[in-house]
Amino acid sequence: MNSMAKPYVTRIRAAMLLLSLSAVTISQSASAVINPGIEKMSGAYKAITAFGFTNPAVTGTVNATSHTIALTVPSGTDVTALTGTFTTTGASVKVGSTTQASGTTANDFTGPVTYTVTAEDGTIQDYTVTVTVTAAKPSRSHGVYLTLMGFSQSGQAVLMAQPDSALPDMKAGNEYTLLDPKTGRSYRLTYHSSQSASEVYCIFNLSPDTLMQLRELTGNAFML
Repeated sequence: MNSMAKPYVTRIRAAMLLLSLSAVTISQSASAVINPGIEKMSGAYKAITAFGFTNPAVTGTVNATSHTIALTVPSGTDVTALTGTFTTTGASVKVGSTTQASGTTANDFTGPVTYTVTAEDGTIQDYTVTVTVTAAKPSRSHGVYLTLMGFSQSGQAVLMAQPDSALPDMKAGNEYTLLDPKTGRSYRLTYHSSQSASEVYCIFNLSPDTLMQLRELTGNAFML
């Protein structure tokens, strides 16, 4: 090789080595910027990915967008003390101030229940769990007359049957129809219980709308 060309070759090789080292440095710098972000995100996981009950055996529908969970349980299910089983990506789950353990902690699902998931970084996400009880199948007409006596403090309807009335074997949680023979209108009520004295008093649960309609009809006789 020409002795005059050697310095130029040496300079080119040095430049290429410098570019190579710069590329490695840039790559390492980029990795250092990206990786902490990924690590930080991993500490922010706070989802409920599955939710259900074992008794009754029901699997809920989890909506990851609206952060809601919906379940439907059979008619007659006591929803005041149901135990949820769930899977979460968070560090802890609470309902109010009570820490939840999957398959262990019971809650009252009479209304929507809010589960709060806390991530490792302290951020939180609420999930609203709603339980719907399947309506009982309506019963047939039994041809028995009941007189509407009034309503309890909790809003239950109290109806009186005569001692010689052939009342059907009613079961708590089943729906029955009361027919107003004067107007032909019917009302849906859910049987709760009966109390026997000189007369038989039947207690029914009813919706707020039906309660408002029947308040005007206290003293009237209805056909069951």
